[in-house]
Amino acid sequence: TLLHPETLSNAPACRILNDMRNLILLFFLTLVIADAQGQVEIYNKRFSLGYNNLVFRSIEITDTCFFISGIGADSTSGSFFARFDFSGVPNYFKLNKGDNQSLMTWGRDFQQFSQDQWIVSGEGADNTGAYVIIVILNSQGDTLQIARIYHPNHPEEQFIVAAAGIEKFENQWFVLMNIHDPSTSTTPSNDLFLAKMSQNLDIEWTKHYKYPKNEYGKCAVQVGQNFLLGAWRTNFNTNNKNFTTQLYFVRIDTLNGDIT
Repeated sequence: TLLHPETLSNAPACRILNDMRNLILLFFLTLVIADAQGQVEIYNKRFSLGYNNLVFRSIEITDTCFFISGIGADSTSGSFFARFDFSGVPNYFKLNKGDNQSLMTWGRDFQQFSQDQWIVSGEGADNTGAYVIIVILNSQGDTLQIARIYHPNHPEEQFIVAAAGIEKFENQWFVLMNIHDPSTSTTPSNDLFLAKMSQNLDIEWTKHYKYPKNEYGKCAVQVGQNFLLGAWRTNFNTNNKNFTTQLYFVRIDTLNGDIT
């Protein structure tokens, strides 16, 4: 026997079911409203700061403000540094340009290592070719020191980038980079290249980790007295087919860079 819908709606079981549906709907709406209230936008600002191009690459937050490192350009490009208050208002900013060289602080490793000193990596170039730069600045954005790291076959080979940035170990700096190695195949592969630097940015040693496939450095993590280097390994650009991709980890000794 088929029952009329009104008869069903008056049945006790259906009333309970309707009540449950209403409670579930009310609970869902409560969650949606609570979530929407939690997503309050404090501010949303865009900045050019008078430059033709401006890129924020790395932000460091302190108790009273936040500092930004990046790249800016007016007639020429340079290393950008700024201090903002927590309302998003710039306290001051500065564009540093090198004498007869380009300074591009692309690194996402911007960090404060003393009360008034900051460090960040990037790329530079002059009439001899390209290189990695390690820049130290004070809290006003003044450049205190710039160190260069060249490809081991410079100037014939110039492809070198700071892949995973700067990691501090005790009183030294480790910089994980990528370089081209033309000796591995007809198409140059992308290899890991590690530099150990003193606190004053003097290079103590460099290490080239050769492999026929391409390796793209992604991270460097301290593990006791060793560093664990993480990379993405692939035969893309060295093979025409049968592409493979792997995660690659290597543990190195911080004393000499040897694989342990």
